[in-house]
Amino acid sequence: MKNSKQARRNGKALFRSCLVEDRLDEARVRAVVRKVLEQKPRGCFAVLSYFLRLVKAETQRRAAVVESTTVLTSDLRIQISEKLGRIYGLGLAVEFMENAALLGGLRVQVGSDVYDGSLRSRLNQLATAFAADPFPPPPPPKKPHCRFVCYEEIDGRWTVALAVEADQDVQSVRQENNELSVKGCCYILKDISAEVTVEFKGGHPPQSLQLLKEDKKEHKFAVFKMRKDWKSEGQKVKTLSSGEYVVFAHKSCGKRINKEPPIEPGRCRYDDFSVHFFLPFRKQREG
Repeated sequence: MKNSKQARRNGKALFRSCLVEDRLDEARVRAVVRKVLEQKPRGCFAVLSYFLRLVKAETQRRAAVVESTTVLTSDLRIQISEKLGRIYGLGLAVEFMENAALLGGLRVQVGSDVYDGSLRSRLNQLATAFAADPFPPPPPPKKPHCRFVCYEEIDGRWTVALAVEADQDVQSVRQENNELSVKGCCYILKDISAEVTVEFKGGHPPQSLQLLKEDKKEHKFAVFKMRKDWKSEGQKVKTLSSGEYVVFAHKSCGKRINKEPPIEPGRCRYDDFSVHFFLPFRKQREG
């Protein structure tokens, strides 16, 4: 193991001695090989083997092969050589070859870098793409998303509506076979207790949504979390966290919501229901 590492170090040192301004000097390479063979130091063959590997890699890195279907003009060859020289540095050996199998375009290889702009390469890429999946299936349609929201009208009454995403093509929104009026993307509920049925165009199945839920005492209520930037609008939620909330509760619920007294009542659009504002866990924060 030590001999192998030492051979690589010695071979790399010999290789560096053959570089002149970052270019490989062929005369120095011949002189190094001749001197090592004459002196024959210990492990000389391992050193020469690694040294020649570095020389071969550097030679390939500094050589470019340009293939085309026809013979390129001298002006075009000069332009290609200058452009490759700007990319890989001066002293690049450029070789031009004809290859009728390319069908068209150019193929350039510099060391391990290959730039294939030939017509054959493009046809092969197209054939591979068609062989993998010539006609990929269209993406599945996005499932429509509907949500209940509440907002305060101009007259101060709080109203509940069903909001549908703007990019969804809605056919009808009904409650008990009655079409709901629309305001923007929101369909205003006529009855807060009745089920809402939404029918879509484009093959989406209809959705049936129920706003109110019942607690253990069969009290009906719905909780909406108010927006931070606009306190006159809220969105229905299932669980409570920090923030301000609006509750639409049936009058049978009493004066306390979730064991918390309401901050103040609000006007409601629907009979037998009242609107309350409250902060969950308000007592814990005050303590």
